[in-house]
Amino acid sequence: MKRVPQKDRDPGVKIFLTTLDKHINYLYAYSYFNDGKYKQAEKILEKIKEKDPEILYLKARTYEYNFKPEKAIKTYEEIKKLEAKQLAAKSEYAIKRIKGVKENLKPQKTPEAIYIGEDRITKGDWQNKYGKYFYILCGMAGYFDITGGEAKRKFVWLEREKDRRNVYIEKYGYDVYVDTPLDCARAWISKLEDPFPSFLFNPVKNKRMPANWDDHGEVYPVGKGPDLFFEFKIPEDGKFLLSLYFLNDPCYYEPSREYTIYIFDKGRNQILACCGVEDFHFGVYKKFIIPGNKQIKIRICRNLSLNTLLHGIFVDRI
Repeated sequence: MKRVPQKDRDPGVKIFLTTLDKHINYLYAYSYFNDGKYKQAEKILEKIKEKDPEILYLKARTYEYNFKPEKAIKTYEEIKKLEAKQLAAKSEYAIKRIKGVKENLKPQKTPEAIYIGEDRITKGDWQNKYGKYFYILCGMAGYFDITGGEAKRKFVWLEREKDRRNVYIEKYGYDVYVDTPLDCARAWISKLEDPFPSFLFNPVKNKRMPANWDDHGEVYPVGKGPDLFFEFKIPEDGKFLLSLYFLNDPCYYEPSREYTIYIFDKGRNQILACCGVEDFHFGVYKKFIIPGNKQIKIRICRNLSLNTLLHGIFVDRI
């Protein structure tokens, strides 16, 4: 087939091919973005010169997660000038979010932790894939968590209460909290049982249960946190796989729910890795490689969502 020169093409065909090329590059970059390959995503996005709000929003987040806060802020500012109210609102909040962690968001010569992508296939069937070393099913035992794995006793142990004989309580080697001294993280069970395959399987009750931690964000103004924080330390050297499970609970579904995750080295207060969470109606695992024997702080930013929900935490040896 004879190739028609660009200058001789029908104007409608030119517009179609230009638009198609833009969308192909966007999807190509978005695939790299979701896989944590921010440098590759950035290279592709730089080729797209149109001031499309959605493409600019992906660019800005790519810069942010690739430890380029100044470029991220500049791109978010561009979005605010365009006719895209929802993305403009997200961008305005993102600028505030970045300015709040800017000093901690610095490039690393040798990354100690890294975001390695997501899993949307496994859904609630975590047992044979995640958490062999340690797992937390958030709030699945009422106001308490269900924990397990070969290293459970290094994270959770029993202590005798001082005022009662022969009674033991669990002490946790991890902490979950919110960013205000006047409130605390909440634990919820939406239903006692639900067969929806995206709900995590409860190995104690042998059924699926919708349960989660919650930052109580619904009582705070939109964009005002308090965000959900989680701290722990893997008590051994080496590299470990950390998988965080998120589900936009259909019992309390919110169409625009979106979070940002920062993984900190608490000792230096430096961000080691970051990513976004979006489109998780059927559940998504966000996966990171993190170091052992280091106090890790995880901040899950509520962004403009109603609240911040986290359903499960899974740790595995690498």
